[in-house]
Amino acid sequence: MKKTAVLLAALTVFFFLCRNAGARGGPEEGSIILQWGEWSYYIVEGEAQVCGYSGTDREITIPSEIDGIKVTAVCGRSQGVIFKRFFSAGEPQTVSVTVPEGVKELNRYCFKNCDALERAVLPSTLERIGEEAFAYSENLTEVNIPENVRWIGADAFSETKIKSVALPEGLEGIDENAFEKTPITEIALPDSVTYLGREAFSQCGQLVSAKLSEGLTEINSSLFEGCTSLKTLSFPQNVKYVDYGVFNGCTALESVYYPKSAEYISSLTLLGEELPRLTDIYFEGTESKFREISGSSVYDIKNEREVTYHYNSPMPSKSGGFVLQPITAVFMVISALLLCGLAAALIFCIKLKRLKTPPKYGNTAFAPDVLGSWKCERCGTVNGSIGEYCYKCGRRRK
Repeated sequence: MKKTAVLLAALTVFFFLCRNAGARGGPEEGSIILQWGEWSYYIVEGEAQVCGYSGTDREITIPSEIDGIKVTAVCGRSQGVIFKRFFSAGEPQTVSVTVPEGVKELNRYCFKNCDALERAVLPSTLERIGEEAFAYSENLTEVNIPENVRWIGADAFSETKIKSVALPEGLEGIDENAFEKTPITEIALPDSVTYLGREAFSQCGQLVSAKLSEGLTEINSSLFEGCTSLKTLSFPQNVKYVDYGVFNGCTALESVYYPKSAEYISSLTLLGEELPRLTDIYFEGTESKFREISGSSVYDIKNEREVTYHYNSPMPSKSGGFVLQPITAVFMVISALLLCGLAAALIFCIKLKRLKTPPKYGNTAFAPDVLGSWKCERCGTVNGSIGEYCYKCGRRRK
């Protein structure tokens, strides 16, 4: 079973590496950098890829066409082995950049080390954010991820100051270290995400909430390493493989939830000496299965508090409750309906008991104010019009 899980993980990584390699990418080494006013660019397959700006404007919009050639990508530039920043004028001054509609790719290094950059507006046509696209732009705080983006490359936003980001439904993969060392506070992955690279959110010291994609089947190594504010995490229902060091240095971690779908949990997933507040480990399956799929060192956690293992425990739902199994849910619904029926019957009986019996007037007589009257010749009593006998003296009506 463990071999199957490891093989599955390897195949998944290989697939995404091939997919990433298949992207159009930037210009080949030795390509000529062209100049158009303040803009530098390459020609790749008959389309322009903008690679630099030499002006001094604080807010810029990259042109959608250069000298009549459509711009479809923004890329980094280099001269031999020397990397050059996108903004090349003396002291960096540009704080905001808008990428035009029609651009499909931000290729690797395009806005790397742009120290003054604070804001980036990306187009709806964008499909891919490449490796180190904004890496080490230490003042970048605001960026949007358009709805058509399918891939976020390695180190794409590493060591920026992004605190929040909305990831679109349709996003398929986030490569290694993509958000490493950012002050991001919350992550909610859409269920379309099927790949997360190692250390994708490592060293995010302010991360307090992480919702993983139900599309994930493997969790790569050191995913949340050094996330010192993260208190709890639930692995998705389809996860089969959990690699080592996922929670290294997560000093605030208190509880972890594993699904019954898990087939392999690395013995180094939980390192006790680095998890002083860990108190509860939940597993949706049985204790015997947990022992089978995890290494023995998981049971040798040494920390200040005793760790409690909870087996056959339902997984938390997205809203913070628990996921009910279908049989349990049906039983609860039927029970609720029966209780409601019993309560309604009880209330009906109580009301029925309280009903007053109408007064009796005799077998054939009625009070005179009900349906008309006739006067008894014997006693003078006024009787109902349809009564045959006087209700007082009993004399027959004539």
